[in-house]
Amino acid sequence: MQEKEALLEQERSKSEELNTRAQQLQTECHVSAERIEKLQSTEKELVEKSRDQVYLYQDTSIFHTILKNCAQERELQLLDANVADLRAEAEHHQRKVRELEEQIQSDDRAERLENSLRNTQDRADELEFQLSKLKQVSPHTETLEIKRLTYF
Repeated sequence: MQEKEALLEQERSKSEELNTRAQQLQTECHVSAERIEKLQSTEKELVEKSRDQVYLYQDTSIFHTILKNCAQERELQLLDANVADLRAEAEHHQRKVRELEEQIQSDDRAERLENSLRNTQDRADELEFQLSKLKQVSPHTETLEIKRLTYF
């Protein structure tokens, strides 16, 4: 019994650790999502800025405009790469959260099975105790009682 209680306590401890880790991953996932939104917003602003700058600098030399557009395009490419990395990271965290949730559910099922086993063992102990009492009362009564118990 003590071994099972120790195992149960270990499972509970694991479950708590997994819950904590799941919360951490969810927080990281939310932070990544916020970063993605900010980067997308920045990307939109830069696209609009580059369009505005094209209109503003039409009076200036074409070379100057091309240089600025190239720099902005490079910045957009870097932002796109950063957004892609953050999306991959967010998906990774979401997978981890799902795995941890599944593991927690598995731990809960194991705990329910342990409780059921414990109840069955308690019932068996109770029946053995009753049987030993019956053996002390009378051998004839014992035979009748054993037959009665086997039917139930």
